[in-house]
Formats: sequence, C-alpha cells, structure tokens
Amino acid sequence: MKIRSLVKFFDMPKLENPILVEGLPGVGLVASLVVRHIIGKFKANRFCDIKSPFFKPVAVVDRSGRLKTPINSLYYIKTPSEARGDLIVLYGNSQATTFIGQNELSETILDLAFKFECIAIVTLGGLSTLTPSSPPKVYYTTNHPEYALMFEKIGLRRLSGRVYGMAGTLVGLAKFKGMQGVCLLGEVKSGEIGREAAREIIKVLSVFLNLHIDLSNLEESLDHVREDVFGLI
Repeated sequence: MKIRSLVKFFDMPKLENPILVEGLPGVGLVASLVVRHIIGKFKANRFCDIKSPFFKPVAVVDRSGRLKTPINSLYYIKTPSEARGDLIVLYGNSQATTFIGQNELSETILDLAFKFECIAIVTLGGLSTLTPSSPPKVYYTTNHPEYALMFEKIGLRRLSGRVYGMAGTLVGLAKFKGMQGVCLLGEVKSGEIGREAAREIIKVLSVFLNLHIDLSNLEESLDHVREDVFGLI
C-alpha cells in the first residue's frame, strides 16, 4: 500500500487563474523568507495543512511555549485584477527527508494545485556559492518559452545543472499535470542566510506576477522564519 500524506482543509477558496508559489526550507532559507514575507504583507489566509509521513520526527517550541510539529500549509491571496492571477502560497517548517518522500509530497501538492486549477507552479531557493554577486544574481529555469523571454529581458541568468528538493521536483513534475513551471534561485554565500537573495527574488516575482510586493520589514519576516523552522532560541 502506498504511503500518502494527510491533507486537511479549513476552507475551499474560489480563485481566479491561481499560481502556486513554493517556500519551503532550503539553501539560505531563501524560499521560506520570500513566502513568509508575502504571507505577512498580503495577510494571506491559511486554508489547508499537509502532514507527510516522511517529515523528520521532531518538534520545535514557539514563543508561546507550544510544540509545533513538521507541517506544510497552503495559503491563498486574492490579488488585484491586473495581477497575473490569484496566489496559493506553500509555506512550512520542513521538507520530506527521503527521495521517495520528496516525490510523494510533490505529487500531493501538485494534485492540490490541479484541483484548484493552478496555471503555473513557481518554486524558489538559494544557489550556494563562495562569492555571490552584489546584489545577488537570480537564475531561472522554466518549461514555458514566454516566461523564458520575460526573464531574459529583465536580466536573469538561465540555470544549468541540477535543482534538488521540492524546488526541483515540483517544477519537474508540473508538466505531467499540464501546468507551467518556473524555478527561481538566488545566489547565497555558503552557510549564510540569504536575505539579499530573497530581496532580489521578491523583485523578480513582483514583475512576473504583475503584483507590487513591499520589501519593507524583511528582517521581521526572517525572525518568523527562524522561529518556525528552528524554534525559539
């Protein structure tokens, strides 16, 4: 019997041309920081929790003293009419720990994206390097030619090589669901938090989504990410 993630809905929002943006912990916590910032700025509504049997057996303690187990959640944002589409944002404190788990969790999330008729999947992350540029360069890969032209025009570098974790598997599997896929990675100095990479990716997302994303108070968003991922230290 195939082991599957558990999915719990709190709401079933009606969305127009939704785009799913992934923000799970990875290199430099770049994806987590970008998405946590978007959730805060737009007061996104949580509507679904996902519990994977492949999460680490660990819990973290938040500032109220509560234990928080590994979880991924979906939030929705109703955007202005000029935006490319409404948003579904994926945020959580853990990725699956095995190759099988990564693929199973990706399939679960893509099934949900298909259910809500998402037109595109956007994944984010850090690209580890010893000497990041100033400001950090952002690299892209996509399965959609129109998006590639857009990213080239705004000066992004085309990504080569491999993309690990959910940032890679979600985009890689998106085409099997008939969805467009985009991956954006920002340069991060090895072993450091990618604040500036997150800032540059938010700028790119503002253009891609045709949606202004305020960059103020990014450090406050990072405090929330640290607590969510590592617990109160």
